[in-house]
Amino acid sequence: MNEPQMPTRESAPKNIHYWEEVLNAPTPEYRAFFEAEHAFLLERIRPNSKVLDIGCGEGRNMRSIFSVTKDVHGIDNDETAVEHAKENFRGIESVTIVQANATELPFEDKTFDTVTHLMALSNFAVHKVDSLKECARVLKDDGFIILSSFSDTAFDQRMKIYTQVGVPIKRIEGTTVIFDESVGAHTSEQFSQEQIEQLAEESGLTVVEYNRVGELCFLAILKKRQG
Repeated sequence: MNEPQMPTRESAPKNIHYWEEVLNAPTPEYRAFFEAEHAFLLERIRPNSKVLDIGCGEGRNMRSIFSVTKDVHGIDNDETAVEHAKENFRGIESVTIVQANATELPFEDKTFDTVTHLMALSNFAVHKVDSLKECARVLKDDGFIILSSFSDTAFDQRMKIYTQVGVPIKRIEGTTVIFDESVGAHTSEQFSQEQIEQLAEESGLTVVEYNRVGELCFLAILKKRQG
């Protein structure tokens, strides 16, 4: 009998695969957050506005946005995520999905009324400010960014879901979890409100609203700093 083959780095599950497992079987804490995030998008996004979703994944939040405005654009640097998102929005011409890096967005300055940056910041490692600066660049002066990520009380719930989906962890440094490089985006962090405010300031933004959702996550509104 042949021995089972271990997956190579090329064939091993990527971040998007583990994330889709979370979406298919969320813990109660994740489910509560997803519901809060959905409601937040419906409340804040204006009808007929032009919206960009950063790290769109398979299109989870784009579906919520699409129920408010049809002018929806998504980017993700993961080829599989882009394929899944395109399949989910196949035949809808007003939705554009492209593979791109969030630190080099393929859009002109001041293009979007709203940029959503949802549950992606934790994976950006040293590029967090670069990503937020790009969001600010493509955002209209009167627009706003909707940001969500893990809060500073999320560690236990994060570890619970990482164990549930079996993501390979190399090491843990404080509350920063480093996955195996085969995952792709292999750093996961959590943030205090003060850290988010500091990242916003470094990016030419300001936090105008900050809301905790249980112990797991937060939802925030960021706008361009004037003057």
